[in-house]
Parts: sequence; C-alpha cells; structure tokens
Amino acid sequence: MIGLTELYAAAGVDPDEPVRRLARALGEPLAPLVFSAAAAEGHPIGARTALVLERQRVRARRYAEALALVRAVANPTVLKGPALARRYPAHLQRPVGDLDLVVSSEEQLWAAARRLIDGYDAVPSVFTLIRHDGTDHCLIGLDWPSDDPLSESDFEVEISTFAYAGDQAAIPMRPGFPSSEPLTQLFAVAEERCQGPFSVKHVLDCAVLLAAEPDLLAGPAAEEAVTAFRVAPELLELVTLATALSGGRVPGRLPALAEAERARRRCAGPSADPALAGGRWSSADNVRFGLLLDRFARPGTTWHPGGPTPGGELVHTPVGDYLMLTGARVDAADVDHARRLSKSLRTATPVPGA
Repeated sequence: MIGLTELYAAAGVDPDEPVRRLARALGEPLAPLVFSAAAAEGHPIGARTALVLERQRVRARRYAEALALVRAVANPTVLKGPALARRYPAHLQRPVGDLDLVVSSEEQLWAAARRLIDGYDAVPSVFTLIRHDGTDHCLIGLDWPSDDPLSESDFEVEISTFAYAGDQAAIPMRPGFPSSEPLTQLFAVAEERCQGPFSVKHVLDCAVLLAAEPDLLAGPAAEEAVTAFRVAPELLELVTLATALSGGRVPGRLPALAEAERARRRCAGPSADPALAGGRWSSADNVRFGLLLDRFARPGTTWHPGGPTPGGELVHTPVGDYLMLTGARVDAADVDHARRLSKSLRTATPVPGA
C-alpha cells in the first residue's frame, strides 16, 4: 500500500512537515500522487489542489484517447505509464507523463504514427534505427501540445518495434517480452536504470507491482527470465529500494543472479556497464539517430534509404524525411543541404515502395 507514510520516507522528508513540503520535495510531476494520497487520508483539498488532480485526470484521458486511435490500426503493448497507473489503488493518481508502445512490425509502427499525426497534428520529431541480429528496429517519437501548453508539458508517444533497447553496451536489445505481463512491466521499470539513477517514481512502481505479486521474481521460470533478459543487477537495486520502502523481502536468488550478470559484463570489457555507456545509446555504433527534415504523408509502409549526404544519410519514411546522423553533432549547413535534397527528390523522382 502506498500512502503518505511511504511518500515521506521516499522523499526523505520529516513526516511532521506539511504535505506541501512533501509535494515540493518530490517535484511537480509527482504532485498528483501526493495530493491524491493526502485526500484519501482526510486532508482538505482546496481549489488549486483540486485543479492539479483534475488536470492529471484529463491528461490520462487524453492518453487513453490516443491509445484508442492507435489500437484502431495496430495491436500495441503498453509499457509503464497507463499499464502501471491502473495497478495503483483507485484513489491514487499515478501521473502519466508519456506513452510507450511496442508493436510487432514496422508496418504497424507507421500506421500508428500516421493515425496520431492525423488525429493530433503530432510532430514525428524522433526517429531512431537500432540494428540487432541483422534487423533494423525502429523507434519513432511523436509529440503535440497539451491542452494548456503554457503550464503543462507536451503529450509524447514513443512507438517501437522492440520491447527493451538496453544501453547497447552491457545490456543488448531484447526485442521480445517475458512470459507474464507483470514481469514485462517490472523489466521495463528496471530498464530505466540504463538512462540514469532510479527515481522515486520507479521505486514506487516496483513496490506496487511487488505488493500485487509478492512471488513475481520467485521460482525457476522467473529466474530464467531475469537471466535471459540480463537485468538482474538493475532488478536487485530496484527491488532493494522498493522493499526497504514498503516492506517485503528481496528474493533469495536475486543477489546471486545479479552477481552472475555482473561477471558476464566484466568479461565483456570495461565499457560493458550501463553507468559507463555515456547516455542513451550514445556510444553504440549500431544505433543511428534521425533529425527530422520535413514531415509529410508518403505512401508505403517501410522506411527507405535515400542516399548519403554531408552529415549522414537521407532516409525516406511514410511520415517524412530524416537525416540519419553519422556523429553526435551536425553542421547547420549540412542540415540545410539535406533538407534541400529531400525537397528536390520529392518533386523529381518517386521513392521506392511509394
């Protein structure tokens, strides 16, 4: 059970301090969770607090509507976000900042992206290709303004053709899912360690999952999944934090599984550690990042190479053209050149598959 006691402990705030101090300590993104927990425990709710809670309810509904649009053309698996929020007690509002979706094919990815562009005028601002076992897996990120863009962050949806990207150093891509939905979500939370230290939100998510499924990580099948998905050290850290906060115990075999995975990483070399990866896939030579040149609808269901250009490679997709970068930085002149090239090719010759 998550309540004010656990939130004060997670924030390291004296429980004698007022709730507003707790909300400030945990930050604006977690304010709806703090306020809903306070309301459930009998604290009076004023107009500003009620507005914060209502805006979060509206945001959750907007994401539910976006998900419904996607489900009209694809069959996505939802990672974190709404999938975790529904596991919290009904009186608690776990904030949903973005929407992470996994689809089974590139065709579904582009169909889903087009549906969000048509429905919300979403901008497909992020496009990444990750090569794994001879296949280029795709990730596209779309965003559009919130209902109150002066005070609320944009709506953001990421759609990928893989479940877990890892850090492309110690932890490779794992395109598929474990056998159970709770493990699917727990591994997704553990995967966040590839991008930085666990936050309070991650720890709370883990605590809620384990409260509902105390034996989630027990037994041979779970241990095999932990080993196969190579997240035992991250899981050990996360579960240790969660059980210290809300009770329970660390599964007896998890420390040994974590040490075995650390040994594998040591054998792989000094760079094979998420803490040394230098950011989200920044050091991986099998990852290509795209810079959006122009967005427009193009017939077809896959991306196609458009040829080399200064600064990278031009790539054509069903939602626009991207410059796939060859380095961490690109000159503005190279971007302008690629944009002109994209426009000239669009008007001069058809794109393969269009």
